[in-house]
Amino acid sequence: RPPQTPGGGFMKNYLAGMGQAFRNKRLLALFAMTGLTFTMLYGPIITCFPVLADQRFQAGPAAIGTGMLFSALGSALAAARLSRLNRRFGQRRLLLFSQCLYLLCLLSFPLLPGFWWLVLPILLFGLGQGLTVPNVQTLLLQEAPPSQRASVMAVNAMLQRGGQTLAPVAFSFLIISFGLHWGFHGGVALALGIAALALFAAPDKY
Repeated sequence: RPPQTPGGGFMKNYLAGMGQAFRNKRLLALFAMTGLTFTMLYGPIITCFPVLADQRFQAGPAAIGTGMLFSALGSALAAARLSRLNRRFGQRRLLLFSQCLYLLCLLSFPLLPGFWWLVLPILLFGLGQGLTVPNVQTLLLQEAPPSQRASVMAVNAMLQRGGQTLAPVAFSFLIISFGLHWGFHGGVALALGIAALALFAAPDKY
Protein backbone atom coordinates (compact mmCIF):
# COMPACT_ATOMS: atom_id res chain seq x y z
CA ARG A 1 0.00 0.00 0.00
CA PRO A 2 1.48 3.42 -0.95
CA PRO A 3 2.34 5.71 1.99
CA GLN A 4 -0.23 8.37 2.88
CA THR A 5 0.81 12.03 3.08
CA PRO A 6 -1.22 14.97 4.43
CA GLY A 7 -3.39 17.14 2.21
CA GLY A 8 -2.74 17.04 -1.52
CA GLY A 9 0.73 15.62 -1.11
CA PHE A 10 -0.41 12.06 -1.67
CA MET A 11 -2.04 12.85 -5.01
CA LYS A 12 0.96 14.92 -6.10
CA ASN A 13 3.38 12.15 -5.24
CA TYR A 14 1.09 9.56 -6.84
CA LEU A 15 0.90 11.45 -10.13
CA ALA A 16 4.66 12.00 -10.07
CA GLY A 17 5.16 8.27 -9.60
CA MET A 18 2.77 7.60 -12.48
CA GLY A 19 4.76 9.89 -14.73
CA GLN A 20 7.97 8.09 -13.80
CA ALA A 21 6.38 4.69 -14.41
CA PHE A 22 5.21 5.66 -17.88
CA ARG A 23 8.68 6.78 -18.89
CA ASN A 24 9.68 3.14 -18.60
CA LYS A 25 10.17 1.95 -22.20
CA ARG A 26 9.67 -1.69 -21.31
CA LEU A 27 6.34 -0.83 -19.70
CA LEU A 28 5.25 1.11 -22.79
CA ALA A 29 6.19 -1.86 -24.98
CA LEU A 30 4.02 -4.14 -22.84
CA PHE A 31 1.12 -1.71 -23.15
CA ALA A 32 1.56 -1.77 -26.92
CA MET A 33 1.51 -5.57 -26.85
CA THR A 34 -1.82 -5.49 -25.02
CA GLY A 35 -3.33 -3.10 -27.54
CA LEU A 36 -2.09 -5.10 -30.53
CA THR A 37 -3.16 -8.44 -29.02
CA PHE A 38 -6.75 -7.30 -28.54
CA THR A 39 -6.73 -5.65 -31.96
CA MET A 40 -5.74 -9.06 -33.31
CA LEU A 41 -8.61 -10.76 -31.51
CA TYR A 42 -11.30 -8.27 -32.53
CA GLY A 43 -9.93 -7.60 -36.03
CA PRO A 44 -8.86 -10.69 -38.00
CA ILE A 45 -10.71 -13.16 -35.78
CA ILE A 46 -13.98 -11.64 -34.58
CA THR A 47 -14.46 -9.32 -37.58
CA CYS A 48 -12.86 -11.10 -40.56
CA PHE A 49 -13.34 -14.79 -39.72
CA PRO A 50 -17.18 -14.67 -39.80
CA VAL A 51 -17.06 -12.84 -43.15
CA LEU A 52 -14.76 -15.53 -44.56
CA ALA A 53 -16.98 -18.31 -43.21
CA ASP A 54 -20.09 -16.71 -44.68
CA GLN A 55 -18.73 -15.66 -48.08
CA ARG A 56 -16.61 -18.70 -48.88
CA PHE A 57 -18.44 -21.54 -47.11
CA GLN A 58 -21.97 -20.11 -46.58
CA ALA A 59 -21.73 -20.97 -42.88
CA GLY A 60 -24.60 -19.88 -40.68
CA PRO A 61 -24.40 -18.04 -37.35
CA ALA A 62 -24.65 -21.25 -35.31
CA ALA A 63 -21.76 -22.88 -37.17
CA ILE A 64 -19.62 -19.74 -36.93
CA GLY A 65 -20.32 -19.47 -33.20
CA THR A 66 -19.44 -23.12 -32.70
CA GLY A 67 -16.18 -22.61 -34.57
CA MET A 68 -15.33 -19.64 -32.38
CA LEU A 69 -15.75 -21.80 -29.28
CA PHE A 70 -12.49 -23.51 -30.19
CA SER A 71 -10.64 -20.24 -29.64
CA ALA A 72 -11.86 -20.19 -26.04
CA LEU A 73 -10.96 -23.87 -25.69
CA GLY A 74 -7.42 -23.22 -26.93
CA SER A 75 -7.00 -20.28 -24.55
CA ALA A 76 -8.15 -22.38 -21.60
CA LEU A 77 -5.79 -25.24 -22.49
CA ALA A 78 -2.77 -22.97 -22.81
CA ALA A 79 -3.55 -20.95 -19.70
CA ALA A 80 -4.01 -24.11 -17.64
CA ARG A 81 -0.44 -25.19 -18.46
CA LEU A 82 1.11 -21.74 -18.47
CA SER A 83 2.97 -21.92 -15.16
CA ARG A 84 4.73 -25.15 -16.11
CA LEU A 85 5.46 -23.88 -19.62
CA ASN A 86 6.95 -20.66 -18.26
CA ARG A 87 9.27 -22.58 -15.96
CA ARG A 88 10.44 -24.76 -18.81
CA PHE A 89 10.70 -22.30 -21.70
CA GLY A 90 10.55 -18.78 -20.28
CA GLN A 91 8.18 -15.95 -21.11
CA ARG A 92 10.03 -14.60 -24.13
CA ARG A 93 10.07 -17.93 -25.93
CA LEU A 94 6.39 -18.50 -25.21
CA LEU A 95 5.45 -15.03 -26.42
CA LEU A 96 7.39 -15.56 -29.64
CA PHE A 97 5.89 -19.02 -30.08
CA SER A 98 2.41 -17.57 -29.60
CA GLN A 99 3.03 -15.22 -32.53
CA CYS A 100 4.03 -18.21 -34.65
CA LEU A 101 0.65 -19.71 -33.75
CA TYR A 102 -1.07 -16.48 -34.79
CA LEU A 103 0.79 -16.52 -38.12
CA LEU A 104 -0.09 -20.16 -38.79
CA CYS A 105 -3.72 -19.35 -38.06
CA LEU A 106 -3.88 -16.31 -40.33
CA LEU A 107 -1.90 -17.78 -43.22
CA SER A 108 -3.87 -21.04 -43.27
CA PHE A 109 -7.34 -19.44 -43.44
CA PRO A 110 -7.33 -18.92 -47.25
CA LEU A 111 -5.92 -22.40 -47.92
CA LEU A 112 -8.44 -24.65 -46.19
CA PRO A 113 -11.03 -26.48 -48.28
CA GLY A 114 -14.04 -26.56 -45.94
CA PHE A 115 -15.59 -24.64 -43.07
CA TRP A 116 -14.88 -27.18 -40.34
CA TRP A 117 -11.22 -27.19 -41.29
CA LEU A 118 -11.18 -23.60 -40.02
CA VAL A 119 -11.58 -24.96 -36.50
CA LEU A 120 -7.88 -25.93 -36.53
CA PRO A 121 -6.49 -22.39 -37.05
CA ILE A 122 -9.06 -20.99 -34.63
CA LEU A 123 -7.79 -23.47 -32.02
CA LEU A 124 -4.21 -22.37 -32.75
CA PHE A 125 -5.22 -18.77 -32.29
CA GLY A 126 -6.80 -19.59 -28.93
CA LEU A 127 -3.61 -21.32 -27.81
CA GLY A 128 -1.69 -18.19 -28.78
CA GLN A 129 -4.07 -15.99 -26.78
CA GLY A 130 -3.71 -18.25 -23.76
CA LEU A 131 0.07 -17.85 -23.92
CA THR A 132 0.11 -14.12 -24.69
CA VAL A 133 -2.45 -12.36 -22.50
CA PRO A 134 -1.54 -13.84 -19.07
CA ASN A 135 2.19 -13.47 -19.74
CA VAL A 136 1.87 -9.82 -20.74
CA GLN A 137 -0.19 -9.09 -17.62
CA THR A 138 2.39 -10.84 -15.45
CA LEU A 139 5.23 -8.86 -17.02
CA LEU A 140 3.31 -5.62 -16.45
CA LEU A 141 2.93 -6.40 -12.75
CA GLN A 142 6.61 -7.31 -12.49
CA GLU A 143 7.73 -4.15 -14.28
CA ALA A 144 5.43 -1.65 -12.55
CA PRO A 145 6.47 -0.02 -9.26
CA PRO A 146 4.41 -1.51 -6.41
CA SER A 147 2.65 1.80 -5.69
CA GLN A 148 1.57 2.14 -9.35
CA ARG A 149 0.41 -1.38 -10.14
CA ALA A 150 -3.30 -0.58 -9.86
CA SER A 151 -2.94 2.36 -12.24
CA VAL A 152 -0.81 0.34 -14.66
CA MET A 153 -3.43 -2.42 -14.80
CA ALA A 154 -6.18 0.19 -15.24
CA VAL A 155 -4.34 1.57 -18.27
CA ASN A 156 -3.88 -1.98 -19.53
CA ALA A 157 -7.63 -2.59 -19.27
CA MET A 158 -8.29 0.68 -21.11
CA LEU A 159 -6.04 -0.49 -23.96
CA GLN A 160 -7.92 -3.80 -24.10
CA ARG A 161 -11.21 -1.90 -24.47
CA GLY A 162 -9.58 0.35 -27.06
CA GLY A 163 -8.56 -2.64 -29.15
CA GLN A 164 -12.05 -4.10 -28.87
CA THR A 165 -13.60 -0.81 -30.00
CA LEU A 166 -11.27 0.26 -32.80
CA ALA A 167 -10.35 -3.09 -34.38
CA PRO A 168 -13.78 -3.91 -35.87
CA VAL A 169 -13.98 -0.43 -37.42
CA ALA A 170 -10.44 -0.54 -38.82
CA PHE A 171 -10.67 -4.08 -40.17
CA SER A 172 -14.13 -3.53 -41.62
CA PHE A 173 -12.65 -0.58 -43.52
CA LEU A 174 -9.79 -2.79 -44.73
CA ILE A 175 -11.98 -5.57 -46.07
CA ILE A 176 -14.55 -3.20 -47.62
CA SER A 177 -11.91 -1.04 -49.28
CA PHE A 178 -9.27 -3.60 -50.29
CA GLY A 179 -10.77 -7.07 -49.94
CA LEU A 180 -11.09 -9.73 -47.27
CA HIS A 181 -7.51 -10.96 -47.67
CA TRP A 182 -6.26 -7.58 -46.44
CA GLY A 183 -7.91 -8.24 -43.08
CA PHE A 184 -5.69 -11.27 -42.63
CA HIS A 185 -2.64 -9.44 -44.00
CA GLY A 186 -3.27 -6.84 -41.31
CA GLY A 187 -3.28 -9.61 -38.72
CA VAL A 188 0.09 -10.85 -39.98
CA ALA A 189 1.50 -7.34 -39.50
CA LEU A 190 0.10 -7.26 -35.96
CA ALA A 191 1.70 -10.61 -35.09
CA LEU A 192 5.08 -9.43 -36.36
CA GLY A 193 4.74 -6.24 -34.34
CA ILE A 194 3.90 -8.16 -31.16
CA ALA A 195 6.90 -10.45 -31.73
CA ALA A 196 9.22 -7.46 -32.09
CA LEU A 197 7.88 -5.94 -28.88
CA ALA A 198 8.27 -9.28 -27.07
CA LEU A 199 11.96 -9.38 -27.99
CA PHE A 200 12.37 -6.02 -26.27
CA ALA A 201 9.99 -6.31 -23.32
CA ALA A 202 10.17 -9.94 -22.21
CA PRO A 203 13.17 -11.03 -20.09
CA ASP A 204 15.69 -13.33 -21.70
CA LYS A 205 15.43 -16.03 -19.03
CA TYR A 206 14.81 -19.70 -19.68
